Formats: sequence, structure tokens, C-alpha cells
Amino acid sequence: YRPEEEGIVLAYTSIYGNTKKAVMQLAEMLESKGCKVVVNDLARCDWAEAVEDAFRYSKLVLATTTYNADIFPFMRQFIDHLTERNFSNRTVAFIENGTWAPVAVKIMKGMFEKSKDLTFAENTVKIMSALNEESSAQLAALAEELSDGNVETEEEAPKGESRRFECSVCGYIYEGEELPEGSYVDYDAEGTALV
Repeated sequence: YRPEEEGIVLAYTSIYGNTKKAVMQLAEMLESKGCKVVVNDLARCDWAEAVEDAFRYSKLVLATTTYNADIFPFMRQFIDHLTERNFSNRTVAFIENGTWAPVAVKIMKGMFEKSKDLTFAENTVKIMSALNEESSAQLAALAEELSDGNVETEEEAPKGESRRFECSVCGYIYEGEELPEGSYVDYDAEGTALV
């Protein structure tokens, strides 16, 4: 599965609100750099939408707490939903929170070990209960890494010219001036798929 759009999904679980604060701060940083950002609170959102977002966009940030020497159950279930559906061809970044011995990043990375063509961000964020100067700097470094080269540029067809789009799921051919919503492949004037 290839991403349909450039963008960053921030999927998180938060027990006391500190992980949420970090995620919201990261979202603000990314948006200020011109990135498209979607935030999903896995304990409260529509799971179908969260999974759809993870497959639609090119980058995914997973933020959770260490919980009973594991990760928070909603995050575990979310990652299971992704890996069961062959989540691949994305950049994945991690934020962990824990007071004594955070192990969330190690566990989350391990859950993706059978996934193909994933790129893990070099920067991770380690929060010890609440953001501090060190974890805030890690958050800024992660924002910089994720936004690098994320400036959206879209090649537009001249106005009034019809283009051809094919649904990558069912093969339906759509002709029009703009790319419709969904899993469509764009074709040039000679009929070659633009990848």
C-alpha cells in the first residue's frame, strides 16, 4: 500500500494528559512548518477513521505510555489493526511516556518487525511523566525531521483540461479536472500512470 497523500498522522493514548500535551505541541510545530496533520486520540476516536488515516498519509507518529511493562491497550490494538492489513511504505516515529522505565518505543518497534518498507524516524521522544527541557528539544528535533521535504507541491493540469484517474482498489476510471477522493492513480496525457 502506497500513501495516498503527504501528511502526518499523530495517533496517541494518554492517561493523565501529558502525552496528549506533547502530541498537541508536536501538531502545532508541524502545522507551523506547513505540514498537513491529523490527530487521533485512540481511546476516543472512531477506529475505522484512525486506521484509514494511517493508510492515507505518508507518515505516522505513535505516542503512548508504558503501561504494566507493556504499551497502553488501545495502542496495542491499533498497531495490530495496521500490521494485520500489511501496513508498509511509510515513515513511522515514536513518542513514549513513562515514569520509571519507559519501554513503549521498544515494544511498538517490535510490533512492526514483520512489516515491509517502513522507515523509522531517527528521532524519538522520551517523556518522563511530563514534558521537560530535554523531551521538548526531542520533540522539536522530531518535528524538524518529519517536516523535512514535506512541502506540498501539486502539479496542476491546465484549467479546463480533463485528466484520467483510476481507482487503485476497484479499477473504476474517473475523468475530470481534479483528483477525486479515495485511492486513485493519476495518468498523464499518454496514459502512463504517474507514481
